[in-house]
Amino acid sequence: MKTLEYIFANALCFDLLNKENCGAKIQKSTIEVMIEGYKKSNEQELRHNTQLSLEQKEKYKQLYDNMADSIKECYLEHLRMQGRLVE
Repeated sequence: MKTLEYIFANALCFDLLNKENCGAKIQKSTIEVMIEGYKKSNEQELRHNTQLSLEQKEKYKQLYDNMADSIKECYLEHLRMQGRLVE
């Protein structure tokens, strides 16, 4: 089952891809909300997973969060270098 956060994050991702293709400026807050939506969705999916131990869930959550934050920082820097990021 997909969460509302996941659906919303996907909609923001689609919007970002459209803006990226058009060369439009992109709001930093849009990227942050999208990434937080994916992180929240992942957290909820982990809560409902009965096959993983609590330790495994926490480790996976931390890895996912770190990855998502790294992707966000890389993309923000990419947009800054292009002069297309609206802080």
